[in-house]
Amino acid sequence: EIAEAINFFNRENLAEVLIVGRGGGSIEDLWAFNEEQTVRAVAASQIPVISAVGHETDFTLCDFAADMRSATPSQAAELAVADKEKFSQRVQYLQQRCFTLFKNQLQQQEQSYKFLANSWALRDPEKLFAAKIQQADQAVLRLHQELQNKIVAGENKLKILAARFNGLSPLQILARGYSLTQKDDFKIVSSVDQVFWGDELITTVGDGKISSVVQSVEKN
Repeated sequence: EIAEAINFFNRENLAEVLIVGRGGGSIEDLWAFNEEQTVRAVAASQIPVISAVGHETDFTLCDFAADMRSATPSQAAELAVADKEKFSQRVQYLQQRCFTLFKNQLQQQEQSYKFLANSWALRDPEKLFAAKIQQADQAVLRLHQELQNKIVAGENKLKILAARFNGLSPLQILARGYSLTQKDDFKIVSSVDQVFWGDELITTVGDGKISSVVQSVEKN
């Protein structure tokens, strides 16, 4: 009957908690709670079971199979049903604790705000960037100086190269008294074997050109 009652409440889902108990008795009176069928029903119950069988020092197998054990049915009732007064006190305690924690946190935030409001960073925010601005100015000056140095070095190098190229220029050679002779097809004359009587020649000197006609050819 006990096992069937437990199974019935589970099938019909009629309770949130089951109290399986008996108000004391001899070992023979409590033996039904040691039977395998009863113990299996308690262990298989989907509804939480409080076992209230026997006394504080006397245990049955149902006590070990149940979700919770109490010494008496009245104690089981106290476990199953919340104490309104204690619950109310607990709620008040939690409310007061929340209020205290919130108040403390608010005070900490106010202190942090006052500290930040009085900090030099907010009173004079330009100081936050003064060092960075100075570093940036110094970097610009260094960059400008390095650029000027590179420009001067490049100009000096260009002058040296220009002087070298100028020294290799044919015009410089001509300015020293040399001349360059070409035939009418602009081929440079480097040997008397290249010209004949009557050939027209163009001679380039330092300050101009001279046109001439070959009258004679003499070989060294």
